[in-house]
Amino acid sequence: MKDGRIVGARRVETELERWEERLPPLKAWLDSHKYLFCDVTDAQLAAAKQIVNAFPAYGSNDNYLGDLEVMTLAKARSLTVISLEQKAQQHSKQRPKIPNVSDEFDIPCVNLAGFLRAEGFTS
Repeated sequence: MKDGRIVGARRVETELERWEERLPPLKAWLDSHKYLFCDVTDAQLAAAKQIVNAFPAYGSNDNYLGDLEVMTLAKARSLTVISLEQKAQQHSKQRPKIPNVSDEFDIPCVNLAGFLRAEGFTS
């Protein structure tokens, strides 16, 4: 995290802040990790336009904004998305899944286990 290889979308920070009362240590962690979260850039807005045009659910539902911001951050910075979502067998434009959309827009995407393996963590 400190070397900038792991970053987060600002929207993710906002979503985590909603849990601060239930998880008191989270506030302290967020306060000490402000540097992780990135503001939206013009490059992200351009990527968001492409994704929303293909998957209108991202533009019509606040629940999808975090997903959209994560994918556009990765696209704009040539990063890999880490997602807990499973790839859908039947991809739906009304209920898009990060791994499917990432594939469609050439955004690398791995699950947490895949990320840990790539970083050399072992059990």
